[in-house]
Amino acid sequence: MYFVAFVLAIAAGAFYVAGTEGIWADPLCRYGGTFCQHPAWVAAAAVLALVWAKMVNV
Repeated sequence: MYFVAFVLAIAAGAFYVAGTEGIWADPLCRYGGTFCQHPAWVAAAAVLALVWAKMVNV
């Protein structure tokens, strides 16, 4: 589950950069336009996955 949280955090960063840059981000924002506009949603999913992994680990 930590791996999922890490992947979601990387995806949130990629969507954030894609939403602000725009040059190389055309394919990414074409298929994930909502996430380019709201990268905090992916970051929230990463935090929830991290919390879930911590709860399961205890």
